Amino acid sequence: MRASLVLKVLAEHPDGPALSNDTRTLSASQVITSIADMSQRLQGCRVLAVLADNSTDWIIADLAALNTGIVHLPIPTFFTADQIINALTQTGADIVLTDQPERITALELGFIAGRTDGSLTLLRRLTPVIPLPLGTAKISFTSGSTGNPKGVCLSATGLLATAQTIQTTLVDLQLSQHLAVLPLTLLLENSAGIYAALLSGAQVHVPSLSTLGWRGMAGFDPAALQLAAMRAQAHSLILVPELLKAWAIYLMATGQRAPSSLRFVAVGGAHVDLALLSRARQVGIPAFEGYGLTECGSVVSLNRPGDEGNGVGRVLSHVSSMSARAKCGCKTRPSWDTPAMRPAPQMPRKTLPQVTSVAWTTEVTCT
Repeated sequence: MRASLVLKVLAEHPDGPALSNDTRTLSASQVITSIADMSQRLQGCRVLAVLADNSTDWIIADLAALNTGIVHLPIPTFFTADQIINALTQTGADIVLTDQPERITALELGFIAGRTDGSLTLLRRLTPVIPLPLGTAKISFTSGSTGNPKGVCLSATGLLATAQTIQTTLVDLQLSQHLAVLPLTLLLENSAGIYAALLSGAQVHVPSLSTLGWRGMAGFDPAALQLAAMRAQAHSLILVPELLKAWAIYLMATGQRAPSSLRFVAVGGAHVDLALLSRARQVGIPAFEGYGLTECGSVVSLNRPGDEGNGVGRVLSHVSSMSARAKCGCKTRPSWDTPAMRPAPQMPRKTLPQVTSVAWTTEVTCT
């Protein structure tokens, strides 16, 4: 179940808007055509790295990789040169799509720049194959607390199972306009935001991060987020707690309210204080906390309207949970459709020391 499920939904409303930014809107049929064109452009690629700002081109590249079986390595734009080298080397990435080609060529890893289509330049290199777990569709690098960022290998089936469950969980809210606020490199936005929205037939609006208020080391500008949300008339978006706090404080200080179009704002990535959720709702932000883990394909539990208690929400239907003696755990369904797709038992984990291949039978425990 790669991107065929997304393509099927797009094909059901070919003339409807599917992806947009501040300058253009792509219909579902145009997105399908763009995915096919990008797939041709990526012919022969094994591992595709994308280092770029949020854009419709980013999403097209991601869906093309998903559709053709190419492993996608999203690289956060805030990564240092050493962190980028580590990610590219550990995964054996042979093509990079980027809106910052000079950053890649400066690494001196053998990448040669090709043509630029849209906002992204393609750079290619010859590099030895790095063995990856069978079925790997995406490698999500997390910053971690020490050392180099570590990658988590995720299957297409697991990622789309998460997105499909979120879509069915929220189907009655009729969320037809999603505003992508978080960087697309974050699995939370990528899977729970973009995939779930497209599976519901919604239009995904993808402004640049600066348009949304991201200011790098200078922080975040909530006034820009308010303006972007008003312009997009968004029904849904995803935030981390610090962005929710900044937005709510700004609205309270200026006497404004969030756009009345908003129906659901998911908040995750860290604990969300009940007082913050209450303040956000007072200014029109329908905020609901969820919980997730990269190793589980992002979201594992989620509150929705009617769930106003203290907690991270109901466990989603594609996740099984267990608890015993003050320990808790969660386990995603296997991410493989057939036994042939499961990790080969003879594959030594040491072949890729920085990548944790856990997405097929993820178990997480905490005390």
